[in-house]
Amino acid sequence: MVDLVWATPQERGDVAAYMARVFHKVRWGRAGWDALLANRWADAAAPYAIVAKDKGRIVGAIGQIVGPRPGGPTIHNLTSWYLDKEYRGQGLGRGMMAKAIEDTDNAVTNLSSARAAIPVALSSGMDVLDDTRMVWTARPNAPHKLTVFTDPSQAPISPDTRKIVTDHADLNLTSLTIETPDGLCTLVLSIKQKTDDRITHEVMFADRKDLLSRHGSAIAASILPDDTTILSLDTRFSTSDAQPDFVEDIPVARFCTPGRVDPALVDHLYSEIVILDMKLY
Repeated sequence: MVDLVWATPQERGDVAAYMARVFHKVRWGRAGWDALLANRWADAAAPYAIVAKDKGRIVGAIGQIVGPRPGGPTIHNLTSWYLDKEYRGQGLGRGMMAKAIEDTDNAVTNLSSARAAIPVALSSGMDVLDDTRMVWTARPNAPHKLTVFTDPSQAPISPDTRKIVTDHADLNLTSLTIETPDGLCTLVLSIKQKTDDRITHEVMFADRKDLLSRHGSAIAASILPDDTTILSLDTRFSTSDAQPDFVEDIPVARFCTPGRVDPALVDHLYSEIVILDMKLY
């Protein structure tokens, strides 16, 4: 009989070793798995993985990162779901997902699902969080550009925003505060070359989504260095007055438990994406 249980703090190393073994082709190695399961933003005793055990041996796992947002919700981000091949087809994978989202007090996300796992995520009770993004292109010759603070600590940002920036200061992210005509807007960006012809400045967090939406073109003109770069924003982060240069489909949608949190509050921080320096779809 296979048991589906929350891993104990004492099993953290065993779970990391299991993930390192089954996901042996990834680039981050054992140190990455240790970082992923460390619950760096939550109490060390907070849940970090569900494991499938056969007579005490780990035969499957799904990780979880607990992300308490200052001034906002705590969101549980699922990561690295795997079940040994000989145990598939018995409903155990669906059972692991169901257990991960069973506490209705927790908003749970899956921001980087494998395509093959999407049917199980949907049948277990998750729903599409977002499947389109807004894009602004660079305007290097724009005559009027906004003032940009490359060090948000030098700008009068709110304590909550300052804590969010500080929580991610050691990760491969870029934080900027832009002075718009209507106030300051702080962005946390992941800058990645996703295609051969463009570098994407992905908005992982924005403290003033209304200002980003209203002044998206001016912000893009002020922070994008040349015409090989774009500013990308998941549509749920925008307001009705956003006027992007174009909207495109996200190749694999983001998922979240429905009805537990305002989708606009579900950013990409406090997640596997930033810990492992992943490219968002």
